[in-house]
Amino acid sequence: MKRITGCSKAAICPLCGRKFPCGVSGRKDVCWCYYFPVVDDRSLKEQGLATCVCPVCLRHIALQQYYSEEHLPHIEFTETEWVIEL
Repeated sequence: MKRITGCSKAAICPLCGRKFPCGVSGRKDVCWCYYFPVVDDRSLKEQGLATCVCPVCLRHIALQQYYSEEHLPHIEFTETEWVIEL
């Protein structure tokens, strides 16, 4: 199993209000979300919500879109730091 760590600025999830690390404005390898499968974010955009969501909500969205749990990385995070296992 591969373990990757990172540190990003804190953001607030538009779905649940949880603080989480968001590095989307940085290099591709800076944010944990690049290690998740691509999900359809049209429903978020239609609701006028930011498309960056916390790891918990992104996992929930991916599962709703028929990704299996075994294909999703495990992530532990604080407001600014993350550890992901692939």
